[in-house]
Amino acid sequence: MSLKTFLKNKIFYHKCFRILSLSLLITVCFSVDAQNQQLKDSIKKYIYNNREKTEYFNKQLFTLSESKNNEEDLSWSYMIYAIMHELSNDLDSTVFYYQKALDRSSTPSDIIDYTYSIGVIYEAKRDYERALRLYNEALSIASENNLESKKEDIRLSITSIRNKVNGTLESITQLLAAYDKYADDKTSIRYIRKKLIDGYVANSLYDKALIHIEEGLKQASEENNSEYLYYLNELKGKCYLNKKEYKRSHEALEIAIKHANILDNELFLDNTNYVLAEVKNRQRKTKESIVLIKNILQREDEKSSEERYKYYNLLAENYKLLDSSDVSNTYYKKSIKEREKASIERIETLEKIYKISLGEEITETKEQKTKKKYWIIAFVILLFTAIVLFFRYIKIKRKDQIAFDALFRKVKDYENKSAHLDIDLVIKDLSKKANSEAKKLKVETAETKEAISKTNRFVLDKAKVGKILKKIKKLEQEHYFLRKDCNMHNMAKALGTNTSYLSKIVNEHLNKSFSKYINDLRIDYAVVELKNSSRLRAYSVAAIAEEFGYKNADSFSSYFKSVTGITPSVYIKKIKSIRTS
Repeated sequence: MSLKTFLKNKIFYHKCFRILSLSLLITVCFSVDAQNQQLKDSIKKYIYNNREKTEYFNKQLFTLSESKNNEEDLSWSYMIYAIMHELSNDLDSTVFYYQKALDRSSTPSDIIDYTYSIGVIYEAKRDYERALRLYNEALSIASENNLESKKEDIRLSITSIRNKVNGTLESITQLLAAYDKYADDKTSIRYIRKKLIDGYVANSLYDKALIHIEEGLKQASEENNSEYLYYLNELKGKCYLNKKEYKRSHEALEIAIKHANILDNELFLDNTNYVLAEVKNRQRKTKESIVLIKNILQREDEKSSEERYKYYNLLAENYKLLDSSDVSNTYYKKSIKEREKASIERIETLEKIYKISLGEEITETKEQKTKKKYWIIAFVILLFTAIVLFFRYIKIKRKDQIAFDALFRKVKDYENKSAHLDIDLVIKDLSKKANSEAKKLKVETAETKEAISKTNRFVLDKAKVGKILKKIKKLEQEHYFLRKDCNMHNMAKALGTNTSYLSKIVNEHLNKSFSKYINDLRIDYAVVELKNSSRLRAYSVAAIAEEFGYKNADSFSSYFKSVTGITPSVYIKKIKSIRTS
């Protein structure tokens, strides 16, 4: 295989490897994305009705996203943790996990959503100042990115806070203006209506709140939106409870329970049953109220301390109405205990959040130090390798220069005297030996005749060798050795002898093998010609090899280096530099 073919094959295989690697990477990426999406779908399915499964799938999503450095899905997973804690009424943890989601989000839309969600939690905690600051921050980002729908939602929340803080109808006026503006946008209207209802309820304007609830119920029925129907009916029940219209409150709450069952949402059921228990308590239907609360407490372990406090307190009030003082006091004590526990849990949550945050900071610091350490090691290895390669390059360059200087001196010697002097000396030596042997033979006895015969044969052999050597010299002068078909068979034929006799002559009289003899002639000639011919120096190594009788560049380069100590490329480069200077 030629060098050119080898390189072509190497490039082809390299391209194939790159394509295969890219295909594998894309397959893995798609596989991971598909797995993440499957986990997300499972989380959405169970988030409102099965906390255990939600936590299981979200933990898998979190672990997978973290291992693949998928910041987007990691942020989404933190958001799910936030929602789970929000559903448990653990608002401090909710804020913590929304903040984690915010820290890992990169798109303006996500940043706005998480900032806004944290604001909603602070609004629920009645920390209106902080909520307002977060809403304004989200509004600023929405304005910078021209997200009009989000801007309007945030403005409505800001108006809602002003409504709660000032206790006036000023914000409701602004909400009504927005209501008219977005009358054709069902999604926006749904959101504005919710804020309007909250505003009316905050100002104890239950009749006006009920007007918008009825409008919302009509829209929800047309859309067959069970979740919205549940929400509005529960709100309707609360409004009638505050208006002390218990029958209407009961009817609305029963409808809300029906939709909670359709949604298969235990959390919705428990929340509505608690409101219904309050209605029963107000109606003095204490036993029915107690049954409802005790049904909720069957899942007591799933409830937060704050929720248990609320349930025990209502039970205590019911038993008080039944004149069961001992039972009532027992539940009052339980409610007080749960309230204290809720306070402790809130403190523990804050400490836990602090420890998690601190732990992550320590972990990040360790990771940074580890990365820095690896970078330093990599740099040292790279530097050491560069130094070794540099000194090796200098050593090779110096070695090439020494070999070139020695070769250049030889070239001058070749040019100053005949390169074929050895053959002339051999021929001259053979003639002297033949004459010396002939002079010794003077006595012609019977015994000496045989010796004379042998000597004549010796003289004849020496003479034959001399003739062949002269022919060899002539072939050298004709540059026969540059022919590609220059081999022992063809040369023996040209000399009029056989291959065995030629091989013996070259071995005994030139002290080298036939192959070495031909290669030495070619390299000696090449060295001189390359020095003197700019035309040859412009050729490629492969073309030069053909000029000097070689079939390929590899064999020429290999033999050239074994004879001279440097490669043809280095020799040509050195000659060119001398000619230039």
